[in-house]
Amino acid sequence: MKASEREYRNIGIGINIFSYGITNHLSTAVGLVTILPYADIKYSMDFGKYVHMSIGGYAFIPFAFGVHGSVSIGTPDYFLNLSYLRNDDVESFYTDSDFESFGIGASFRVGPRSRVLAEFNIMTSPSSMYGYDAFYEYGYGDSFSWGYGWFGRKMRFETGLMAIGPIYNYNCFPEPCGNRYHVPIPFIAFGINF
Repeated sequence: MKASEREYRNIGIGINIFSYGITNHLSTAVGLVTILPYADIKYSMDFGKYVHMSIGGYAFIPFAFGVHGSVSIGTPDYFLNLSYLRNDDVESFYTDSDFESFGIGASFRVGPRSRVLAEFNIMTSPSSMYGYDAFYEYGYGDSFSWGYGWFGRKMRFETGLMAIGPIYNYNCFPEPCGNRYHVPIPFIAFGINF
């Protein structure tokens, strides 16, 4: 975000974030993720015309906090994005939400005001004497999203599917025991700049 730019973003109805550009390289965000208050600060930098990076920190008040970073290669019309996120829980709340997330995504413009997008994330959790902090007995989870987006000068809208998992099926009939599958979930998202 550039200095003084403002944006409201909604993802899947439950995530509502208001962002503000403090300078051309520093931005902040506040909002609600379901019912949890959320705050974020991010520093971004361009390395030439085709390489962009950001690094920042966030908090889900009062339960967790973390850091995030990303590198984008390309232009706003065609780009590849690599991302990292580390979430740490506040131990006194016993939320067991320690995890790391690694992601790769891409966006391709397909029309004057439209694009297709895809993203894959894998999340891993540290183990303890009681199993894993998150994702229970498996210690990892992943998601794959793909969708279509429409954008204008001040507004954008995206829709698609997100497949999350792994979920294991322990029913042994008619398929083998321990079958792994992902659950597809439709999503919508929109953003308004003002």
